[in-house]
Amino acid sequence: MSGRIKPVTTIATIFFLASAVAPLFVASWATLFALILAKGIVVLGIILLLQAGQVSFGHAMFFATGAYTAAFWGKYVGGGDIVLFIALGGITSAVFGLLVGLFVVRYREIFFGMLNLAFSMVLWSLLEKMFHYTNGADGIRVPRTGPVGAVVHARNLPVRHSLREPLDRGRRLLRRATLSR
Repeated sequence: MSGRIKPVTTIATIFFLASAVAPLFVASWATLFALILAKGIVVLGIILLLQAGQVSFGHAMFFATGAYTAAFWGKYVGGGDIVLFIALGGITSAVFGLLVGLFVVRYREIFFGMLNLAFSMVLWSLLEKMFHYTNGADGIRVPRTGPVGAVVHARNLPVRHSLREPLDRGRRLLRRATLSR
């Protein structure tokens, strides 16, 4: 293996960094880039399994256990910040993965995928049946929290305020130019 970095890796790294930083400059993009990064993590999980020679149709179950753990903690226990939610979600997903792994470790190829899918569907059915706690397929709404107690809101982003003034000046200049014609 050579010590050179592949161009695809460089492009992916640049895109990841741009996706992580872009919402600081344009606050309305925060949801879009959060979805892009979340789906990117799922794709990385699929690629990892495919490189290991496995096919999984149920790996979303592990993401769901982590997400529901964070949501239950935020709604029913209350408090906490995003660092706590990520840690709890990661730990719960890892433990759940170890438990499911005890049953599927001996299977390969399509049998591995189908058994994962079966466990995933059992979890989905359980979450749907507990609608009063999980809100079904819509999920649980959790108040927005920031890292280490910081409040993250579009109005609180310092970069957005620093960009507002030049944009307002440009808008005024454009308005004057169009009105003077």
